[in-house]
Amino acid sequence: FGPGLERAQVNATATFVVETRNSKGDPVRVGGAPFRLHVEGPAPGQDPDIQSIVDNGDGTFTAKYVPKAQGHHTVRVTLRGQN
Repeated sequence: FGPGLERAQVNATATFVVETRNSKGDPVRVGGAPFRLHVEGPAPGQDPDIQSIVDNGDGTFTAKYVPKAQGHHTVRVTLRGQN
C-alpha cells in the first residue's frame, strides 16, 4: 500500500509498504524475509531505478523506486522467486 503504487511522478522517489501475511492471512510481526522489488516501465528501456526495499523489522518492508517515464508501470515484489 502507499502512494508509490497509486500515483508516482517521473524523476521523484515513489514509496510504498509491503505488509507480510502468513498462509492464514494473519499479519507477520517479524522481519527477515528476503523480498526483492521489480518494476517495469511503460516501454523497453524505460524501467525505473530501484532504490531499495528495506526490512522494517516488524513484518513490513518499505520499497522505493524512481520512475524514468510517464505511463503504466508494473510493480512486483517477490519472495524466493515467487510473486
